Amino acid sequence: MIAHILRILSGDIEVAVSPDYFHFMRKGQEVIFRTVIYISNDGRPRVLGVGDNSVPAEPNIRLDLFEPEVQRADFVDKAECLDAFFRYCIRKTVGRTTMIRPRIIFTNTESLRMILCGYQKVILNRAAMNAGAHECLFKA
Repeated sequence: MIAHILRILSGDIEVAVSPDYFHFMRKGQEVIFRTVIYISNDGRPRVLGVGDNSVPAEPNIRLDLFEPEVQRADFVDKAECLDAFFRYCIRKTVGRTTMIRPRIIFTNTESLRMILCGYQKVILNRAAMNAGAHECLFKA
């Protein structure tokens, strides 16, 4: 009963994934984010921007989260970058800070199978939970 009430208050976020874009949908609103994160290269890695919406002015390294090729940002943990990506995307999708953590429903996860070697559900679940989701579901 409590879980049902929380689900109504928080509103599910459906995320259609692909290697290039994540499509976040919640209560009729849709936001598409390119799977790119910008990291500072001044010695202390900081997230400077996410997706195509914000290209930072200061020196940075662009990191494609699902690019299988080695990139210049070998000093950062891609798992932490994926966590930061989800934190930003969830906050933008919800549109405000909320005390009720959303449930994330993933679709099209098979599109990441070749890149993530079959661990796509585990990796996406961990990143979404670290970013504030209270539950993750996977639809075919």
